[in-house]
Order: sequence, then structure tokens, then C-alpha cells
Amino acid sequence: MQVGRFSNASHYTYKLILVPRPVAGEEIIIRPPSEKATPSSRAAADGRTVSYQRRIKDLMLVMADDELKDSVETIAVNKEVPLWKEGRLILVAKYMDGEVVGEKYRLTNVSPSEMLLVEQELYRRGVRAIAVEHHTLMQGDGTDIYIVRERKDNE
Repeated sequence: MQVGRFSNASHYTYKLILVPRPVAGEEIIIRPPSEKATPSSRAAADGRTVSYQRRIKDLMLVMADDELKDSVETIAVNKEVPLWKEGRLILVAKYMDGEVVGEKYRLTNVSPSEMLLVEQELYRRGVRAIAVEHHTLMQGDGTDIYIVRERKDNE
């Protein structure tokens, strides 16, 4: 897996996570999402549509600040999610905001050794953003993890 950055002619920068797969061909074509495909329909105070990237960033800020959580539909979950034997992962809450869902997790290091976290370890299909509060956890330490993903049809 490799992480890189891509800038297009409009000066937008995209973070790329490349996973090697046995695919025929030698060319990769990267097409940024078109304005028509942007799921955000929320309008700003001056009438402009809020960008998809801005909506994701705003949802991350809401999840990180308990005072803002009333601005989106919040569902308390508090359910353990099996991930690694070295860590205890709890899905604390879900934040529903249009066509994206925010998930706030609490990860605790239950192993005797230091735990190093990188966002790529938490990536799965449909995920649009990942933020880890503390990347290094000593035994017994915990951190909050924020994930924004596409909303599924059954949510």
C-alpha cells in the first residue's frame, strides 16, 4: 500500500491510497468527482452549495466537539467492534448527515507493548476520511478515532 498526493489543473489536491491489485493495463486514470455527482445539497448563508469536502470536514469537527453534536442526528451506540487482539475498539456513536455517516470510536491498547496507529489500517471501501487523535498508545492508553463514510442504502 502506498500513499501519495495528486493535484489537478484546478489546483485541488487529493490524497491517494494505492493498493496493489492484479489488474490488466498499465495506466491509471484519476477523475475527481464532478459537481453533478457531489452529494452535498446544503446551501451556505450566501446561497452557495457547501462542497463535499467541506461537509466531510464539518462532520469531523462535529464529532470531535460534543457541544456541536446537536447540529446533526446523533445515535449513541457504545458497542464493541472486534478489530485486533491488541486493542479494544468501541463504536461510541454515529452521526448521520445527509449522504455521509460519521463514526466515533474509542480504541484502548490492551497489550503490554506500545501500539502505533496509521489511518490506512482503518480504511475500508466507502470511507472518505479518517482521523486518529493519538497515533502512539502505551499499554492502557486510549484514543478517539473519527471515520466519515458514505451512507449505505439501509441506514
